Amino acid sequence: MKVLYLLNTTIMGGGNISFINMISGLYDKGVEAYIAYPDKKIDEVFYQRTKDIVKGYYHVRMGTWFLDTSETTLKRMVKNICKRIMYLNPLCQRQETMAVKQIIREVQPDIVHTNVGVIRAGYYAAKETNIPHIWHVREYQTKGLGWRIFPTKEAYESLLRHSYVITISKDLINHFNLTGLNNVKCVYNGCFSEKEVTNIYPKQKYFLCCSQITKQKGLDEAIKAFSVFKENRNYAEYRLLIAGFGKKSIVEDLRKLSREVQCGDTVDFIGYQEDVCPFLDNATALIVSSQYEGFGRMTAEACFRGCLVIGNNTGGTKEIIEQTGGFHYTGSYLDLADKMKTVAELDENQYIDQMKKSQCVAVELFSNERCAESVFEIYKDIIKSHI
Repeated sequence: MKVLYLLNTTIMGGGNISFINMISGLYDKGVEAYIAYPDKKIDEVFYQRTKDIVKGYYHVRMGTWFLDTSETTLKRMVKNICKRIMYLNPLCQRQETMAVKQIIREVQPDIVHTNVGVIRAGYYAAKETNIPHIWHVREYQTKGLGWRIFPTKEAYESLLRHSYVITISKDLINHFNLTGLNNVKCVYNGCFSEKEVTNIYPKQKYFLCCSQITKQKGLDEAIKAFSVFKENRNYAEYRLLIAGFGKKSIVEDLRKLSREVQCGDTVDFIGYQEDVCPFLDNATALIVSSQYEGFGRMTAEACFRGCLVIGNNTGGTKEIIEQTGGFHYTGSYLDLADKMKTVAELDENQYIDQMKKSQCVAVELFSNERCAESVFEIYKDIIKSHI
């Protein structure tokens, strides 16, 4: 079985980590993977992690079909104008489609699998070559990110109804009005192998935030909550670790905020971590303060690694915590601070009992093995229906 995958980038992030886990499991099942990507240069970390399981890489320019309304800077406005021109120019769209069609002719895939919802070249090229197409929808687009789908969300939903669709949460099915359709399946991302469950106790006295550092991740709320939490002298030894990369200006704004709320000396920005497992293994809890997560990869990972989760009561984070157990907060930093106190006050038996319950569900729902098996079954059903 051959599958051509289309990516919007090879830069490493949650979406590509999930993608690599998925194709690794599919490789073991005999799936030949070919990747088309738009980056001028393939990310070195991505390449090193995939070179042994990917048969071929193809560079092709592909635009992303959304307008970024989260910023009103002149640079962003110019980018949006350029995007509008590209979208409205049939020649530009045609160039994308023809480039992907050329790859299809060379590879002869059984399926074209677009790994994110924001690129469309794979959909049009697959349609013209009569190859089954899957859209892997991993993001809300219109929630949290400040994007506007071009030309409209309704037009995009119409395209989804004429493709096979995999979403990474049930809430994404509802968000794009796809409930009840036979061509739509929810497959949760794989996070770890079933064999990678870890139980470490006692925990060290720190809370962990682990994500790309953007405004949408709510890290300012986490810092303010931590400041309130630290007002209690019983928690004087606790620290807040923020792992991830982001714009220097945003990181500096968060550093400034931590100083303003009197906790600057106990908030540590530790940067991007190639292996976050040691930090999850020893954290008192993971804080997921994102406004909207399509899945909430770190939430599921924390459950595998025996780390309790305090998560914003929205999107994929809410969906995972409702199944695994954990601690919701309502978006208020004061409520988040209360939940931090609740977790810090759990005794050994309470913590370990909750930890093991979460792990049991995580292995069942979010293992790499389960994800690969589910996607493989979808592939087989699609191919069978097109014979």
